[in-house]
Amino acid sequence: MKFRNLLIFIMLLLCTSCTSQVTNYYTGTVENDLYNIGSEISGKLDELYVQEGQFVKSGDKLFKINIDELSDEYNSLKAQVEAAQAKFNLVLSGNRIEELNKIKIEISKSDEVISSNRKSMDKALDDYNISKDLFSKNGTTLQSTKDNKHLYELSKSKYDSSLKEKQVLQEQLELLKKGSKSEEIDYYEKELESVSWKLKSMEKKLQKEFVYAPIDGMVENILIKQGELLNYGSNVVRISDNTNLWVNIYVEETKLAEINVGDELVLKRDDGETVSGNVFFIAPIGQFTPKNLESKESKQEVVFLCKIKVENIDIFKPGMLVDVFIGDENYEY
Repeated sequence: MKFRNLLIFIMLLLCTSCTSQVTNYYTGTVENDLYNIGSEISGKLDELYVQEGQFVKSGDKLFKINIDELSDEYNSLKAQVEAAQAKFNLVLSGNRIEELNKIKIEISKSDEVISSNRKSMDKALDDYNISKDLFSKNGTTLQSTKDNKHLYELSKSKYDSSLKEKQVLQEQLELLKKGSKSEEIDYYEKELESVSWKLKSMEKKLQKEFVYAPIDGMVENILIKQGELLNYGSNVVRISDNTNLWVNIYVEETKLAEINVGDELVLKRDDGETVSGNVFFIAPIGQFTPKNLESKESKQEVVFLCKIKVENIDIFKPGMLVDVFIGDENYEY
């Protein structure tokens, strides 16, 4: 019995000693900014110039998007602008026999272009259908089928453009035959302005073929594989900014008086490494403790989010658990 009492006494002493070392500290997670870099145009992801874990600088090239379809659309718009300009010039100057004959010759040539483009489109469609059939029987790859589909879409775009160009020429011919009126001049002037604006908008899209890093940072994730199709806004690369680190802690309302913006606090890793950090944000509005609670009383506790800037970014990494000490100089648990 005496031995048992002595053992209990020793344990009480140890608990008292441990309790005396406990100080005001909170455990938080090291946070940082993440940037999702996406595409501002649609198209196939042609090239990836980075890999996960690679450090990049602001302005470094990240990836390239295929703009073949946009280029076809641009050429089509360019032709429409030229046609609109020609129609506008005609209504200003009136019709002439030479101009009528010239347009008739251009219409004849456009028929030859249409015929050639139709043959190319039909062949591309046949190749695509054959590829789809082979793919269903495991006779070819998905990428090969996608490539054949892409070639068909390009040839169809060229065919449609040639039809549109002939239509423009025919409209121009009819306009020459009828002569021009003041209201026609206004109409074709607005038409020219409209297609010119579309052309400038397409030029801006073509400039988005390459995407560059907006900041210095680490490539944390590559979200899409090379060769996959991208929609507008699709995220491709996630960059982690490890130069700006902070720790989030939640301080009870009763302890809020012990911490102020600008305070220099001690941050401690599990291995005992410590650095200093400065409080740069304290939430103006409290919130319920962000964890699972069991008692009604504890659910009523209010805490305030505090953010502490990590001064030494070399020994801390995003996601690390860190203890933050406030209120005294005792950093032992």
